[in-house]
Amino acid sequence: MPLTARAARDAVDGTRCNMGRGCGDLNGDGLNDVLTPTAWYEQLPGRKWRKHPLDIGFSDGGRVLGHASNMIVYDVNDDGLADILVSSAHRYGIFWWEQLSERAPNGELRFRKHVIDDTWTQAHYLGWADINGDDTPELITGKRFRAHNGGDPDEDGPLGVYYYEFTPGPNPVFTKHAITYNEGIGAGMNIVPVDIDGDGDVDLVTTGKWGGPVIFENMTRSPYHACLRFD
Repeated sequence: MPLTARAARDAVDGTRCNMGRGCGDLNGDGLNDVLTPTAWYEQLPGRKWRKHPLDIGFSDGGRVLGHASNMIVYDVNDDGLADILVSSAHRYGIFWWEQLSERAPNGELRFRKHVIDDTWTQAHYLGWADINGDDTPELITGKRFRAHNGGDPDEDGPLGVYYYEFTPGPNPVFTKHAITYNEGIGAGMNIVPVDIDGDGDVDLVTTGKWGGPVIFENMTRSPYHACLRFD
């Protein structure tokens, strides 16, 4: 007889907070922590939680950057400390926040901002998957179409879906590649990386107010293509 899935509710914090969540081992203790735009919750043994402040550009109540996207925890510069990747979901900016080795006087974690790209708006969701087969994840995102029906900057700018290739190290460089640009296809609430055709590489699925869903088939493993290509 198949097992019935069961879930136990674990209330990390009951207070209201703005959009944007993440999960990962931020402090390097081997336990996954929970991130919000203004706080991170340290997981303690026995599934208990300790709240810490977090300043990654959204602590002003969203006045400058608006809402946050989802947050990715990853050691971008390969220094042994977990960093944070996040974007402004409705305005300009995709960033990685470097965790510094020196903590604040009160013992809290400190972060330094690095801009990945601030030339286009509404990078509402950040996908994270190895789509080119180099064993390092790529940052995958796209422009959402009129998320607030006229309330965001450059809402009618050209739509696009992109991935940012990078190599972890002391001075990581993110290189932008367009999967589609100005062809009427963007990204909505999220982009799903999945090997949808079972050929061993990661494809992409997305949809949005412009229409869809759309599948971008990764042609990397095709014998006819020696470089990363999507159809």
